[in-house]
Amino acid sequence: MKRDTGLDSVRRQTRVFILMGGLFFFVDPPGSSQERSQPIKVIVDTDLGFASDDAMALLILLQSDKVDLLGVTVVTGNDWLEQEIANSLRLLEIAGRPDVPVYAGSERPLVNSQEEMLRREALFGETSDGGYKGAWRDGGPGPREVRPPDGRFATGQPEPDPAANFIIATVRRYPGEVVLAAIGPLTNVALALAKDPEIASLAREIVIMGGGIESRPEFNFWMDPEAARIVLRAPWRRLTLTPLDICEQAPFTREVATAAAEGDSPIARYFAETFLERAEHPVSPLMYDQIAVLSLLEPSVISRVEEMWLDVEIDHGASYGATLFWDQNRKPPTQVRAGRVHIDLDYPRFVETFIELMRRPVHSPDAR
Repeated sequence: MKRDTGLDSVRRQTRVFILMGGLFFFVDPPGSSQERSQPIKVIVDTDLGFASDDAMALLILLQSDKVDLLGVTVVTGNDWLEQEIANSLRLLEIAGRPDVPVYAGSERPLVNSQEEMLRREALFGETSDGGYKGAWRDGGPGPREVRPPDGRFATGQPEPDPAANFIIATVRRYPGEVVLAAIGPLTNVALALAKDPEIASLAREIVIMGGGIESRPEFNFWMDPEAARIVLRAPWRRLTLTPLDICEQAPFTREVATAAAEGDSPIARYFAETFLERAEHPVSPLMYDQIAVLSLLEPSVISRVEEMWLDVEIDHGASYGATLFWDQNRKPPTQVRAGRVHIDLDYPRFVETFIELMRRPVHSPDAR
């Protein structure tokens, strides 16, 4: 790969750390404002349930004129893979964007399994935050039981290439430009790194919703701890983490859902039917993935960020999948890397921006 060693390249790629009140803030280098004026090329890697925070995060990306959504890669998490593919295709159709390609990823974690989870729980009890198990929930459908998300299946089909191959090819096609928005278990990203470790240094940024600072194992890391460790230890140009902690500052209330459901757009009808009318889809308590995605587009919704060194526990014991972290006051081990961690949220600004995006007319492929 040809490398630009000139001063302009150094300025583009260098980030400046400013210490203020004991906190490290990342300041964009000169020239980056021009880069931000261009639509951000995004791949979203998701475990999309049809009535979920992942679905709303995808709608944020679809509704923003700041985003060029290159593709959706899917991984088992909230539901099994095949159901999530059906959910993703249908939501894209509802939002008027069936042109966005969907790629099937991993159906199972790298090492962890439903059977091992049951053995651990027999020894330690429930270990994930809130006891949530997603596709592995008791009495849930099996991996081949696929239901029409809203009573209908989309007409489109997933692409033939595996998700990891798409991630690799796209990052290499647009070096320094692609943001990976990883809002599910990190299996697909870990597989892409195993095939092509250089994608970490070639991607513009990875934005992760997962982990928790001083909390029980968060679901995305709990589902595939080994994948989370691989991804956190990779040499990304920039890594941003939205942990469980900040999500507790963002209730998804009936009032928010009602505001998003105003009007007669397809997205308004989606909110009305999915979150307000159907008893089987109660309003989710918190907004998780929405924070990770919206902060990429509107950084001002995050009121405090800290630099931390991050890792994941993979001992297969009671803390399997827990987030390990070191802040400015503790020396980290040599093998872990630093990332930006979202700490505090400007909730009124966040909700206002979210609702404004949901109320916009849906984008058509021809308008982009």
